[in-house]
Amino acid sequence: EELSGIKHRVNLVVLENDNLHKQLKSRVQEAGLNARTLAESSDAQRLHQEKTDILESQVMYLRKDLADSQKQCEELHCQLKNSNFETQTRNSTNVNALCLKCTSESVFTQKQANIHKTTIEKLTRERDELMDALVSLRKYQISCQEWELKPYNQVKQAVEMTEKANLEKSMALENCKQLKSEIERKNARLEQEIAIQFEKMSSEKKVMQEEATKERQELVTKISSLTQKIADLGSDIEKVTREKNTAVKQQDEFQRKLSLQEEEASKVYGEIRFQLNQIKIQKDEAEKEHKEYRVKIQKALEIKDQVRKGTIKGHEISECVTKK
Repeated sequence: EELSGIKHRVNLVVLENDNLHKQLKSRVQEAGLNARTLAESSDAQRLHQEKTDILESQVMYLRKDLADSQKQCEELHCQLKNSNFETQTRNSTNVNALCLKCTSESVFTQKQANIHKTTIEKLTRERDELMDALVSLRKYQISCQEWELKPYNQVKQAVEMTEKANLEKSMALENCKQLKSEIERKNARLEQEIAIQFEKMSSEKKVMQEEATKERQELVTKISSLTQKIADLGSDIEKVTREKNTAVKQQDEFQRKLSLQEEEASKVYGEIRFQLNQIKIQKDEAEKEHKEYRVKIQKALEIKDQVRKGTIKGHEISECVTKK
């Protein structure tokens, strides 16, 4: 039983070692796949970085154009305000004293203001278009970032999984080393225990053989003695059988005598019963006579009492005496 238990434990350790080897092999394959995924993710990250750089350069260029356009718009707004202010001032001070030169200058100024206004409107429209383009570029950039963030996260997750797999691989290798050393230690200990058990079993086998030899000799002695006893018992059985037959014959004779005695006893019992009946009849007659005699004595006593009292006549006494 101990050897079977030891073999069972050894088989369990071997199965566990095979399972660990299979897990290690699968994890090595997963590590290769993760490395390939990591290379692909690095390429995707590089392309994403290049696209991001291009979009950032475009955004910077558009921002620069927008700043220049806003600056020109502000300058034109300032010039337009100054022109309007000068025109209003001149109109308020020299409304009635305008000459031809002033009129021509005011017309020129008005035309120039219209030109500036048209330019400002054009610049404003261009600024709005640039702002719309910038907003669309920002939206496109955000969508690109979101679109490229997913593979980046996948790559990051793959890298983390690869690192985790490498860590688990190293831990599995360490566990395998520990299990290997433990298995070797257990095998050595099991071999030592098996050797000890074999020695113990051989010594026990020798002792059991000696005990079996001794018991066999004792059994032979007991069998011979039992054979002798059986022979003696056979003779005793024959003797007992003869005695039994004699006892059976004696019992039959005794039963025959007993039946005869019972018949005689029944006859005697009948005679005794008849005599008892006769005695009972005689007893009844004697009791009857005794009662009559007792009545007579009672009457005699009564008469005697009456004589004493003097109530009876003499001839009656004589008659009574005569009768008596």
